[in-house]
Amino acid sequence: MKNKSLFITIILSIIIGQLVGRFITPLFNLSSIWSNFLVSLVLVIVILMIIEIIVNQIKYRKIKPIVLNDISSLYKISDKEIDKASQVLADGFSEDPLMKNLFRGNNKQQGIQTAVKMFLKYYQKYGAIYADSKDIKGVIIIAQDKESFMSFDKMLVSGAIIPALKLIFISGFDGISRTIALASLDDLRKEYHQKNSFIYIQMLGVAKKNQGKGIGKTLLNATFEKSKQLKLGVYLETESENNVRFYNKLGFETIKEIELTQINQKMWTMFCKVNL
Repeated sequence: MKNKSLFITIILSIIIGQLVGRFITPLFNLSSIWSNFLVSLVLVIVILMIIEIIVNQIKYRKIKPIVLNDISSLYKISDKEIDKASQVLADGFSEDPLMKNLFRGNNKQQGIQTAVKMFLKYYQKYGAIYADSKDIKGVIIIAQDKESFMSFDKMLVSGAIIPALKLIFISGFDGISRTIALASLDDLRKEYHQKNSFIYIQMLGVAKKNQGKGIGKTLLNATFEKSKQLKLGVYLETESENNVRFYNKLGFETIKEIELTQINQKMWTMFCKVNL
């Protein structure tokens, strides 16, 4: 149903964009097919942004935003350090089964790093990014529940749209279609959010040479402390049974196990009540 509503919204935006474009382009003496197409495309983007902004305001207007940018025990990543953080995460996720399914071929590692940079850009604006120290051996990306729902307007504002477009050139439209498969995880998170508020761990990774040194646990423990302070649970998704067992030991419970059929990948959504 949600996908149907999104489809209808896009189609209506395209139709309105085309109709309005035909009236606007002659005013600027732009009568070519390409000028009409470009104006219509801009109008479609603007219409989609307006619709998303209005819907998000209606849906989440009662939710009080929280401050995640003050975990003093961790090192906060700056804008200038996003490239380094993306290298660390891409290295840590290079053998990850989900990433292997999303990005294939000779450009796999470049695709992973570009996707990671997209998330970093987005959550730098709408969440928080931390490392274990200034050396940046491990990185965690977190956000408040509603801010974890990526939308087109937020991608534009945060600059995440640039690496997203770059992915098309690296992985092609086939790679983009595989990445879109992750949208179903957003839907599950939105469904869970109707009754629960949480800190969302979007990504947690440690560079290969520094794995096994307790860096990931340090990042997790600091996040737990923040969640206790705010009286919020912690929500995450994972793609391996080994990770499920690891998170079970930390107090996480599996909410749902699903299959992303487009990429033949199992996923688990998990929640930890901490001390709720």
